[in-house]
Amino acid sequence: MKKTKKLQLWTSNEEFAMVVDPEDLEKSIDLRNSDIIRFPEIEPSNELIEKLNEDLTKREESLNIDNIEDFLEEHKIKDYFVFCSDIEEPNKGLAYDFYNHEFFDFSDLEEDNLYSFWNGSNWIYKWSEDYVVTEIEVSIDRYSLDEFDGRNYTTGGIGLHQYVYKKYTEDGETCIDEYFVLCTSQWQGHVDEGILMNEGQLVNHLKKLGRDTEEYMKEIKKLE
Repeated sequence: MKKTKKLQLWTSNEEFAMVVDPEDLEKSIDLRNSDIIRFPEIEPSNELIEKLNEDLTKREESLNIDNIEDFLEEHKIKDYFVFCSDIEEPNKGLAYDFYNHEFFDFSDLEEDNLYSFWNGSNWIYKWSEDYVVTEIEVSIDRYSLDEFDGRNYTTGGIGLHQYVYKKYTEDGETCIDEYFVLCTSQWQGHVDEGILMNEGQLVNHLKKLGRDTEEYMKEIKKLE
């Protein structure tokens, strides 16, 4: 039985996609462009939420951070709140959205896949909703496209490397004579990139790199 591994390709408008290992993903809540506070100790029953929002419609002014506690005290609710950041873990509790001017159950918010990495100076956060995500299954074995430049084995420049994998499935569909090219770098902050190719495209890619296509394809086809 062949050994394989699963990867995700996150594509925007570039030719090469960002390569993501599904094991590195976290289920999180994207609150960018939001202004929300959460009351973690208040059980958000449907009855409570409906009552609070109904009474909100009777107010002449919108709630703000200065008067929301007074509003809740009028409903015999007195508890602490926390400001939500751009990234939150799935959680429960009563919440209030200052943009939409409504109370809601925080656990009703949709989760998204978050991929984070250190670029050498800061943490970078990527959300799957901002990309077209393709799931692939590829061989464990790979074939290096690196050649010796007199000092190091590289493809495309110092510290840059490329590897070819055999692709078995794409979004659950079986693939035949198709490949995945992985581009990596030893430079700090670089994120692995990749591109899917059929046999013809891979041959052309090898030609552009100045590789012996016959010799390389002979070895690449041995991948299992």
